[in-house]
Parts: sequence; C-alpha cells; structure tokens
Amino acid sequence: MKALFFNIPAHGHVNPTLPLVRELVKSGDTIICYNSAEFQQKIENTGAEFRQYPEKKEYKNFQPENPFLLADLLWKAAEDMFPFILSEIDKENPQYIIHDSICPWGWAAAKSAKLPAVCSTTTFAFNRDVVKSVSASRWNILKNFWEGGTTLPGMLRRIRRLQRKYGFPQRRLIQNIVNESHLNLVYTSREFQPASHTFAESYHFIGPSVPESQSAGDFPVEKLDNKPLIYISLGTLRNNRMDFYLNCIEAFRSFTGTIVLSVGKQVDLAAFDSAPENFIIQSHVPQIEILKRAQLFITHGGMNSVNEGLFFGVPLLIFPQTDEQGMVAKRVQNLGAGLVLKEKDIDPETLMLKARTVLEQPSFRESAEVQMKYLRCSGGREKALIKIHEFKKKFIG
Repeated sequence: MKALFFNIPAHGHVNPTLPLVRELVKSGDTIICYNSAEFQQKIENTGAEFRQYPEKKEYKNFQPENPFLLADLLWKAAEDMFPFILSEIDKENPQYIIHDSICPWGWAAAKSAKLPAVCSTTTFAFNRDVVKSVSASRWNILKNFWEGGTTLPGMLRRIRRLQRKYGFPQRRLIQNIVNESHLNLVYTSREFQPASHTFAESYHFIGPSVPESQSAGDFPVEKLDNKPLIYISLGTLRNNRMDFYLNCIEAFRSFTGTIVLSVGKQVDLAAFDSAPENFIIQSHVPQIEILKRAQLFITHGGMNSVNEGLFFGVPLLIFPQTDEQGMVAKRVQNLGAGLVLKEKDIDPETLMLKARTVLEQPSFRESAEVQMKYLRCSGGREKALIKIHEFKKKFIG
C-alpha cells in the first residue's frame, strides 16, 4: 500500500517518527514523506521517498511559543499549501494518510479526499483534561491569550473558508489545534501521558523508539568510564543561553566526576577555553551513549529528550524554555522523577543544590526507573506496526 506522510518542519516532530517510517517501508508499504529540504537526507535514509513542501520562509520552522500564534500560523500554511497537497494526493493515489498531530493540512486533506488517516503525536496527546492537569500557571494562560488571542477570529474565518471550499467537517476550537484521526499513535507511555484514561480507544501510547546504542563519532567516550556523570543540554533550537552555560561551569567546577555540556551551533566553543578539566563541551554529542552512563540529565524538557532520559532511567533537572516544555517538566516532577528549574534557580549555588538533591535522594532515581519500565514496555514501533495493520484491515480492507 501507499501512504503520504504530512509532517511539520521541526526536528522534534520528525525524528521520533523515523524508526516507524523505516519499519513501514520494510513491511512493503510505499511511504512518501513531505517536509522541508533540511529533512530530506534523514527521511531518505529510512527508505521512504521525500517530497519538498513549497518554499515559504515564514513556514520554515513552526516554533512560536504562544499556542494561539502557532495555531494561526499552521492554518495560514494549510490555506497556502492545500492546492499542492490535494494535487499530490490526486497524483500519487495513496490508500491512506499519516499526519502529525499539529499538521492541519494533513488532517483536512485526508477528510477532503475521504481517505483513512493515522495521526502521529510526538508530544503529549492533548484534550481539556490534559491542559488542566499539567498546564502552566493561570497567569501564563491569560498572558498567552492576551498576546495571541486576537488571531482567533481571523483563524476561524480562514478555517470556515477552507471548509466551504474543500468540504472537511467543522470542529470545536481545540480540535482545530489537535488533529485526531482514525488511529492515533502517541510516542510515550500511557503512564507518562497525563489523563491517559480520558482518551478514546483509537489512541495507543506506543512509547519512544530509542536505540540501545549510537555511533559516538569523535566523542571521547573513554573519558566517561567509571566516573559520576552529569549531562547538560538545552536541545537544538532555544539553546543560545551563554548565561546558563557559564553558571553550570561555576556550579559544577568542583564536581568529582565528568560534566558533558552540549551547547548547540549558536554558541562559540572558544568562549569555553578556560573551562575546568572535568568538563567536556561540544556543539553536538551522542546523547544516547551519554544517557546510558549518566546519573543526572539537566535538560530543557523537550519531549524527545525527556523520553530518552527516562528510557535509560536517568533522573532529570528540567529548565523549560517554552510552555510545552513546562508541561513536560511539571509531569516529570509530579511523578517524582526530577525537579523543575525556574529562571531564578540557575545561579551556580542553586544549580548545585538542586543537582545534589536529585543525585543524593534515591527516590528520584527509583521513580525514573519506574518510568523507564513503562516506556520500555509500551511496545514501540512493533506495536505501532500492529495497530497500523489493524487500521488498514478495518478501513482499507
């Protein structure tokens, strides 16, 4: 069978899907993935075919922190891309569609073309109960509405215009942000997902597809042997935080072990020439190999990073850079697998105090290992393949 996969151009939404795409290709399906050019090599490495979206600078990276602004931008992209998407469906004649959970053009095109669809959710699955259980403070919600709520009337007019033209169904407001389909795959465990009992039977929490090993490249893995290890990374996007990195250096200057600090491409490594010898500082590191050896992971709280940390039973200190990461951080703290860092907590003294708390209290490691068992028992891409096979049998025949 043939499927078209419509995703958004963001590493956190593409990377978790690659193992499943690879397995679908191995099973005999033709998978054509649509994205921006920067993801072409990764996608083609799975055996899937790559197609590039029409180039528009404003849609290069869907990363507004405000959820109202993000939804507005996504539906603007949907309106611009809809003729291209429908022409691709007409040309390729697929049997089913796969789309990301925040990719409205994938969901709407499937409805318009009357094709069965699989929704890929690389964050938490969302509904009202989830927002209530792990949302940021009421002040942040009001702030987001104040800053982005003025886009709602225009977005709703745009959606109605598309509905009249292309014939997909009307939905409630939150459903225009979370695009549920016939089958919904969520890349975390049912136990880590907040309010998981409130989701329909079409939702399956398959856990992350995390490899047990990874090429270390030129990273000096031999320096990590038999030493306590703290790993620090703020991910790939909002990582230009020299103030945070310098505070980490001061906080852990006397740590009797190794600190691995991944700073991304926006920071000049020359700024760390005077870092102490217990630090290994690079733009990019083999995260899997480091997490396998780490006693503590200080992270921004991206869903993929948190899933990978917990997959290896590593307790977390989470310094969120977005509201979504704040929700993930709150969930980790509520489950006892780590603590949340706020802006006021990143001075060297408080950083060291929080790190010692997590390192020295066994409950954090024990809770992280409980989540590790849940993630590893969720079924991964093997379960996803079974559910997609059942979906195809039911909706395609």
